[in-house]
Amino acid sequence: MVLILSQTKPFLADDTVRSVSVSVKEPSYHQICLDEKFPTSSSIGAGSTSRESSITTLLAPAEHDEPESVVLIKSELFSTQKMFWSAFTLFEDKTSLNFSALCSIEGHVDIDKLERALRDLGEQHEALRTCFVDHNGMILQRIMKESAIRLEFEWVDGQLLLNPILQRIRQQKFKAKIGELVKLILVSTSPTTHFFDFGASHLCMHGISVRIFLVDLFRHYLRQVPQQPTIQFREYAEVRQAELETGRLDHELDFWKVQYPDFPPLLPILRISRSTLRPKLASFKSATVEANISLDIKHRVTSICRQCRVTPFHFYLSVFRVLIARLSDIDDISVRFSMF
Repeated sequence: MVLILSQTKPFLADDTVRSVSVSVKEPSYHQICLDEKFPTSSSIGAGSTSRESSITTLLAPAEHDEPESVVLIKSELFSTQKMFWSAFTLFEDKTSLNFSALCSIEGHVDIDKLERALRDLGEQHEALRTCFVDHNGMILQRIMKESAIRLEFEWVDGQLLLNPILQRIRQQKFKAKIGELVKLILVSTSPTTHFFDFGASHLCMHGISVRIFLVDLFRHYLRQVPQQPTIQFREYAEVRQAELETGRLDHELDFWKVQYPDFPPLLPILRISRSTLRPKLASFKSATVEANISLDIKHRVTSICRQCRVTPFHFYLSVFRVLIARLSDIDDISVRFSMF
């Protein structure tokens, strides 16, 4: 089995589970090979669904308002969780923190094994068993004994009907109080062609975590033993908090204090903007703009990168920084990006 992850919104994945490929927004590519082949005892589309309607829902989780699982651990939110919780609470659009993935699967899928793998995955990762509750005015996170994630199944006549399902999963209003922060739908277009629709809130994980989610899910599916112990987010956050409190991160803070002895002002509204005031931030949205350059310019960019011994990424990032500086009439600009 081959798992190929590439990061455009949505994701894509494949399984006979023979291969899986995934697509998100950042141009990052990974490939994981799982060569073991396995038999299937029960398969989607093996006479268990009716094709009279264009979309047939096979199974959906029941509605409930309280956690169904026993709570094992209670703790305060960590810094990154507080950031996302504030955004989740303040944004009018409660789906702003959602992200989605679409994984294409080829071959027969053993439903029982997939559901068992999902349960095992929930036991492996505390993040999939976390709910958020208000306790006397303080938001706490609770680690439950069992995950609230449930696998849903749908049959569609043709891949064109995938778009409504993707749109629905992106607009899912998750229930943080009961730990429902991930939605999974296995969509079948034939007995051997399936699509794994994945949606989650940043309260539970971020886009890069999809790679870990899918790799570990199919490892459980294949009954493969994890190669190393799982590091829980709670454990990682506790270590980072201890480092901050004991001064082990002071050198990093000191570096930025030297760079910015005075806290920089807000970036002014760009001169090309038609607005004079910033609008109220009611949701978290991004925009993508595509532009093509000529082959001659591409060669010139490549030549400059070789002379300066940098990558095209550094070149275009520098151009972007110069553009923002000119349009804002400010020289001191910091651009933050993540490397992964």
